[in-house]
Amino acid sequence: MTVINSFPINASKISEQPLSTGLADGNELLTLIQDGVNKKIACNNFYDLYKKQADLLGLFEYSVSSTYVIGSVVRQTGTSNIYKSLVNANLGNALTDTTKWQLCGDLSNLLKIPTTYKTVNTEADFGVASGDEILLTSNITYVTNTTTPVSKTLVIPAGGNVMIVSAALTKAIVYVGTGTLWKAPSAFGIVVLREIICQAPNGTLFDTALGAGQWFSVSTIYANAVAGGTIRNATFTALFTQFTAIGTGITFENNASQVSLSHTASTAWRNVGTNMFTFKGNIPDVAILDSRFVPTSLDTVYDFQPSLETFGTNIVVNSTTGYPSGAGQVFAPTSLKQDYKKSYFAGNVGITDSTVSSQMAFADSVLNTDIITINTRALLNAVWTTQLQERMLLVDHCTFDNAANTITTRLVDNTTAYNHGLVNGNQVKFKTGGTLPPEILLDTIYYVISATATTFQISLTLGGSLIDFTTNGTGTHYLLHKEGVNRASWILYDGITTEKININGSVSGLGLVAGDKVFFASVVKLDSSLAITTELDLFGKGSNATVDNLIAGSSSVITIAQLAPQESLRFFITNKTDNADLNINDASITLLKI
Repeated sequence: MTVINSFPINASKISEQPLSTGLADGNELLTLIQDGVNKKIACNNFYDLYKKQADLLGLFEYSVSSTYVIGSVVRQTGTSNIYKSLVNANLGNALTDTTKWQLCGDLSNLLKIPTTYKTVNTEADFGVASGDEILLTSNITYVTNTTTPVSKTLVIPAGGNVMIVSAALTKAIVYVGTGTLWKAPSAFGIVVLREIICQAPNGTLFDTALGAGQWFSVSTIYANAVAGGTIRNATFTALFTQFTAIGTGITFENNASQVSLSHTASTAWRNVGTNMFTFKGNIPDVAILDSRFVPTSLDTVYDFQPSLETFGTNIVVNSTTGYPSGAGQVFAPTSLKQDYKKSYFAGNVGITDSTVSSQMAFADSVLNTDIITINTRALLNAVWTTQLQERMLLVDHCTFDNAANTITTRLVDNTTAYNHGLVNGNQVKFKTGGTLPPEILLDTIYYVISATATTFQISLTLGGSLIDFTTNGTGTHYLLHKEGVNRASWILYDGITTEKININGSVSGLGLVAGDKVFFASVVKLDSSLAITTELDLFGKGSNATVDNLIAGSSSVITIAQLAPQESLRFFITNKTDNADLNINDASITLLKI
């Protein structure tokens, strides 16, 4: 029995000839693309292309012997009708059963096969200019015979279907203006760019701000552009396509029902500190399959913005290879990553596969936790290092010095400075129990500069100029960070949806006198204003650790916390029998999203 998941969870390799693991030069890549298209997805019309693309994305014909889960999408045999499964364990139920299947639409309604072909040798062959734009004609296949400079924006007609192909992949459309090459100001049908090079050396490639439709790039090269631009509302599919020498990246956002980058290559960008691909807003599915990327030293490849979490976007990164160079990064700092609940990362090279937990571990030093009153919790006084998931931040106390424009990390007494472990380029945020200096905003990302052991300065940009704050603010201030060390045993959830967190913690090597009892008890939840709201002992207490014959004891806790955005957890220990200093030799806490 075959169980078929809905796209994109069932992502898999879609070619018998995956991209080579070496870095292909231009000729090798062009040959690969041409061979791939000719052998795998050679198409003579829109309908053939769409059907083959549907197969590649998992829109297979319905099988009575297959079992489908909720959200599985199939094509009806012999028709272009598309159905979605409404239930799990959907086996043998007819597509006409409306309790099991929902008719999503008819592909043929979207497809009007172009019957007219038009040869393009000059800009005028695209149509008559109106101002800075040329409105393309619907149901036309434009065939470029030569590299064609254009000074006007090429506009996709409302409701129209357009195909642009070249006589050879070496032919290009070169936009010489400073605006946008491709524009879709209103909803369109299908656009296909096949075996063509698109350049905008002084401008932007895309602007589909108001254009909902289907955009296919097959064996296409997008190259040499100041900016990639925005694909908004349109479904975007790229097959055997290269993105290269682009300045600011391409943004996909808002009602782009699906983004698929399959067998694509992203290389040699302009190294201006950009995200190659940014995804945000209401995009149900994002799939990056059998692709490769080479970020330059300042570039970031993917930014899956947290707004995707609000809409429950499915994210797949499968069989994809990365070659980060220098300081180039795979993910933007605030990007959703592998531990996002609706993501699937597998079979990748150069991308760390799924890591679903955050771990805080006690450093290799012995510190004292002062117990002031019997049966009263005391904060674990420890240096905590971390491997944090992307939406968990450490919380520490800090103070501002407006004379030197520095921030100092403090112990919980808010007086004693300590080594924060931050380095230049780390990112931090701030909260406060009072008011911050007016130049510093709540929950805003700042970059560490001029770091010393206990102090640092901040900038709004990586390696940028320092922020000069005019006051020290009022009240108690808090530093939020991922890197460095933490002395407050305090962690904050920085996500945007409520999550359940499984907490598994332990302390050991407790230096007590015989008969003493301790428990790693108080896991305390704090609200968004950092005020204590809940003792999680209600969910489960830490175990008692009894020490006899002067043998060091240990204590553990297993509990569950439900955290809303900006809520946090603090970890304490209690001495049950007397006032004493506890020498903690080892401690760890693992946080796992349920």
